[in-house]
Amino acid sequence: MAHITNVPEEVMIMIVKMLDLSDQLNLFNTCHYFRHVLSNSGISKFSMFMNKMATVNILKTHYFKSISANLLELNMQAVPDLKLVKSVLPALKRLNRLKTLDISYTNLNIPDLQEIVKVCPSLKNIVINFVFGRSPIIRIDENMLKGYQELFNHFENIHFVGSLTNLLLSRTVIHMLEKAKLETLKLSAVEYDHMNTSLVERYTPSVATSFDHLALFLVDWRAKRTYDFLSNFPIVAALNWKDYEFCVISTMHVRDMNVCASPKLYPFFTTHFNVKVESVTDHTRNLVGNIALMMWKKETTQFDDIFFNRLYERVKPYFPFYYKETNQEICPPNYDWFFTEPTPCLIDMGEPSSKESKRRKTLVPTVVLDYDHVLIQKTKTQISVAFKFETISAILLPTYADYFQKVTFFSISGGAVNYHSEFFSILFQNFYNLVTLSVECPNLTSRGYSHNICRYIKASTSLKNVRIVDKGIDFQKLFDALSECSTLENINLADLKQWDHTKVADPDNLVRSCTNLYSVFIEALFDQTSLKKQIQLFNKARSTRKRPHLKVMVNFEANPFPFKYNYDPFLDVFQLNPIKPT
Repeated sequence: MAHITNVPEEVMIMIVKMLDLSDQLNLFNTCHYFRHVLSNSGISKFSMFMNKMATVNILKTHYFKSISANLLELNMQAVPDLKLVKSVLPALKRLNRLKTLDISYTNLNIPDLQEIVKVCPSLKNIVINFVFGRSPIIRIDENMLKGYQELFNHFENIHFVGSLTNLLLSRTVIHMLEKAKLETLKLSAVEYDHMNTSLVERYTPSVATSFDHLALFLVDWRAKRTYDFLSNFPIVAALNWKDYEFCVISTMHVRDMNVCASPKLYPFFTTHFNVKVESVTDHTRNLVGNIALMMWKKETTQFDDIFFNRLYERVKPYFPFYYKETNQEICPPNYDWFFTEPTPCLIDMGEPSSKESKRRKTLVPTVVLDYDHVLIQKTKTQISVAFKFETISAILLPTYADYFQKVTFFSISGGAVNYHSEFFSILFQNFYNLVTLSVECPNLTSRGYSHNICRYIKASTSLKNVRIVDKGIDFQKLFDALSECSTLENINLADLKQWDHTKVADPDNLVRSCTNLYSVFIEALFDQTSLKKQIQLFNKARSTRKRPHLKVMVNFEANPFPFKYNYDPFLDVFQLNPIKPT
């Protein structure tokens, strides 16, 4: 009789490496045979990022201990209970071969990294928040600075996540990296600037920061911002632009991508993305919107096919295919993301008159989202639809279309739009492979629609990420409806109602039913008492249902300042803007 243990071990190792972390852990706990296979599988990457294993408790399991000797990469980005470095030091001490560590978007910071390196000296690549303590203002004296310089001297690739003030408007990064010889330096300005400011006292660097590749990301998905010009950023001002090939990609909106590039990169963007590229020598213009700057040192970079293939994969998500109905174009196979701003047509929505027994003709401005033709060459796609007009009576989906099964991401947004009564029923029943849904209606005069989502969302069997922006949300009704969609992992809700929420909602059923849920984000105008009670209910549900990996954020003010980040990984999946740290 055939038995799974008869499968050659090398084949079984290939299989278990394809499983996600949760499945590997379950398999490890089944029997001695699979414990042996997993322990000897040579698993070198371990990610706790955005899944139900996102808790420091996983580091204490026998499974993690059994594979520790082989681990080269450990991703703990945004792990919600990663608050104290002492909670991870015993586990890190066993990782004798670890090269890459990501602890960004957690409570750990630069002083904690000093403790980590003591027990894990093999580290060469780090992603970390550029923060030096809990106080609003941190002053770094010369002795502390020398310690930090020695710390970063051992790294090859560094990615700092922090505020615009710390990363780009001050000289702090230059001071810290004076002795470093880096292959890659990435700086992601994603925090609110008032969160933490670091000041280096009485110190003048003797040399500029050394790196082969520099990437800067200015990302604010909550507001449209205007930044200083590049030459005013100290880390950029210290460079001789003639020594680098570079590109600057900026956008205020999905449909408006602006690219500036050096001569060697100019044809790359025009060929692959059909965008107009500027050759800019004046770096004293203000930067507007979300920005990605990438620079490569000519002396150490080989600009061959391998380089351009990697660059293509890296920036490809920045450039959606912009479909205009008047052109009737077909989306080329090389685009993963499809964006359109449809215009209404007049459809006869008349009904028989009771008096005349004749059909009364009524022409109603309507949009039918039928994209079979434009997506005929695609097997998988992401779709964003934005409505710019204010006089729509109905948004329709065809009863069925071939493109439905191709859609993994679907975003709809706009002003005073009304979705047909069957819109969400068709969506949830026929979009078989839909993973992410974002439904946004920022116009306060429009009708709410979260009640329609509540009615039909249970029909979805694939949905993992859902974002709903509406007004007057009944959170209890919504929580109960979402609990019937057990595949959900990431929930993002924003209520535009301009008065205080006093009714709190019990999320216990939601937390119990959605076993893979790792993030709940709520932006609504709660009063202080209701906010406190709502958070208590979430904490109780997390504790009762044993979900330490679940990250919960609730806002209570009309402005967004209580949130720490302008952009974070939990927002990333909803693609509110094409540019993101890569």
